[in-house]
Amino acid sequence: MINKSELYVITKTRDLVGYILTITNKSPKNLRYSYVNRIQEYALNTLSMLVEANECQSNENEGENRKTLQKKSLVELKMLGYLAYLGYEAGAILEKHYKQISLQLDECYKLLKAWIKSDIERNRV
Repeated sequence: MINKSELYVITKTRDLVGYILTITNKSPKNLRYSYVNRIQEYALNTLSMLVEANECQSNENEGENRKTLQKKSLVELKMLGYLAYLGYEAGAILEKHYKQISLQLDECYKLLKAWIKSDIERNRV
């Protein structure tokens, strides 16, 4: 079930995951187990961690878990970008798809950084 008041970073990451799953279905079969599966895993893991982080309250007890999940999500997004580039170089992803993934990744990364900053500022008060 999708929440209408879902965090924008989760919405955009979900869109990215959908795009990646769609375009990688057309990847050459000989590259699916090396690049494509890993790219899909990182995309799905990132979405999963963001949803889990959003379920944590930003109070003292769960705040550390939330921060950890947010930071891990940043790393997953970076790794996804690296793998997408390697997949593009290997021919698993077309150039136009790689460019679109890069644009969406950049947007997700910025939104996630803004969410982290917002949590930090909220906890200072």
